Amino acid sequence: MHKKHRLWKRWISTKDKAVLKEYKKVRNHAKREMVKLTQQEQHRISMDCKKNLKVWQYVNKHTASRSNVGDLKWLDSDGNKNLAEIDTECQSVWR
Repeated sequence: MHKKHRLWKRWISTKDKAVLKEYKKVRNHAKREMVKLTQQEQHRISMDCKKNLKVWQYVNKHTASRSNVGDLKWLDSDGNKNLAEIDTECQSVWR
């Protein structure tokens, strides 16, 4: 990773095609290594799932969906929820 970063900085400053070619070679090698390590980890986890039931912690951690949208809150000038107004506006939008 350090070599990749140094080559990138050198290419940005010089715009030399030989440096770019070397950078691409190192970048692709780093990516292959990362993919290989990820695949090995996932393979190890799949082999251990029969013995180790903590696999579900890994699965849930990587498949959980998160929703950041909260409930709809609309207050009128008095601070009260005005649901009739919300209903009217929603109906006008969807017609």
